[in-house]
Amino acid sequence: MHARLAAWGSNTKVAAAQLLSMAGPRSTDWHAQCPFANHMKLSTPLIAIIIRAELYLPQPGDALSKCGACGAKLAEAHGHHAMCCKDNNEFISRKGWHNQLRDVSMDIARGAGVHASPKCDGLLGADEVAFREQDRHKDKVADINFYRLRPQLMGLLADVCIVHNIRGTQPHTPVARAAVEEGAAVYGLGLEKMFKYAALADRRFYGFIPMCVATWGPFGHMFIESFKELAEAAARRNEALNNMPPDFGARQVRRYMRRLSLARVRGMAKQIQSAMFGVRRNRIAAGRLAARLDDREEKRYDR
Repeated sequence: MHARLAAWGSNTKVAAAQLLSMAGPRSTDWHAQCPFANHMKLSTPLIAIIIRAELYLPQPGDALSKCGACGAKLAEAHGHHAMCCKDNNEFISRKGWHNQLRDVSMDIARGAGVHASPKCDGLLGADEVAFREQDRHKDKVADINFYRLRPQLMGLLADVCIVHNIRGTQPHTPVARAAVEEGAAVYGLGLEKMFKYAALADRRFYGFIPMCVATWGPFGHMFIESFKELAEAAARRNEALNNMPPDFGARQVRRYMRRLSLARVRGMAKQIQSAMFGVRRNRIAAGRLAARLDDREEKRYDR
């Protein structure tokens, strides 16, 4: 399948990039996740959006002809504009999507007996040997601090990142090698994050892992490896139990990744829903109106 998609990518690179991502590791784990809590349930419209995206089918005909966030004309029906639109990311669900992945990761860590906290301010500080001048005076802040996951370190810092492997609003172009190499965008972003944080974290006696995931599918290698460590921590915590199965760690990793995969597809569907179906459009309009009123008040005050 991957070979056929790579060959097809010479003509339809955007389609090949999306389908390669959908076929990547852990991309469809959400199918096997049982929603054991109300907040994990997916509504019927969201499920329809996700399935169409996974099969590279256009969204249904009741989708808007213009973006519900920025008002631009939609030239495609697969959701690429929804992921790249700055207004959609600002007013709708990009931050909430990121925070949901962060919160699920922390909940999994706590269930494994590892204390996790989002309070990372001041742990690394500024990078005094950074290449750019502005980075030498800016505090580097990660998203999660896993305490005592690695006993030899003060903590293990993680930065949650979502990357879309297709850029631009019109025309759309895939990230370098994304149409022929599975997970290329995730791998590239992981390297960027390691370059930004890893050396500084090492000097502060912290570890660092980039928790990168693509909008269409694959989780980064280091993302998955970090949850293997959490599974090992859970196994050590439960080693006193009798008749613990030998594949306990592998089972735990599969459970963890199913929950994370569900959080990923929920955020992806909400992004598409907001831009292509106008869901929560009133909130966007209210936000823009509030911004215009603030500008008027500032100008009046300046006078």
